[in-house]
Amino acid sequence: MRIDFHTHILPGVDDGAQNVDTSLRMLQMMVESQVDILIATPHYFSLDEKPGDFCRRIQDAAQRLQEASEENGQTMPRLILGAEVYVERNLLLTEDLDMLCIGDTDLLLLELPVSEYQEWMHTVLSGVTTIYGVRPVIAHVERFLSRISKNDLARMLEIPGICFQFNHTAFSNSKAMTFMKRIMKEGYPVFFGSDCHGVSDRCPTNPAGYETIGKWLMKKMGKDFPERLSWVQCCELKIE
Repeated sequence: MRIDFHTHILPGVDDGAQNVDTSLRMLQMMVESQVDILIATPHYFSLDEKPGDFCRRIQDAAQRLQEASEENGQTMPRLILGAEVYVERNLLLTEDLDMLCIGDTDLLLLELPVSEYQEWMHTVLSGVTTIYGVRPVIAHVERFLSRISKNDLARMLEIPGICFQFNHTAFSNSKAMTFMKRIMKEGYPVFFGSDCHGVSDRCPTNPAGYETIGKWLMKKMGKDFPERLSWVQCCELKIE
């Protein structure tokens, strides 16, 4: 089963698809890549909007996309709603942050700032588990591996329930692959996503990209690993 864990496909809600037509074209690309489940993770900024208002906005966008897909007679993968929550200093003051978890799970996708890893960031990542009872999923983890010390990375790995999401483009990054192999062997939940924003730049992953991922997983982790990984991800996402 192919799951795209990180997408910006909902029309008109963030810097991803700006309209329904673009969303439909992105959907078609996903269908051609045999994506079974896609998770919509539009950007969320706690300084700009309350979680409840954000959830209503993305539900409306998802409804528009669903209706347009049906009108076009277009196949649509199963859609699950979530958010990509930006890690800000005041994030732990946000009421009902757990509303932004992926679907019916306790998985909260978090995007770290583009800066050196700092103590307040660690406090936020640790705090979401104790205050809201959710599990942090670090979005496109490959982007910040060069900005975090070995000691801080070790501390991050000690956060209860922590998970990691890699963009499909990470498979061309040797440092990211070394880290991915390590944490998968140590049993940390790992998710993959295209982080797609449109149909030309940062577009959905093509079939060749998925083949590359599958071959790497089989070579490094064992021939049956892609199937086992899919099963684990379905369990984490509460998909039967």
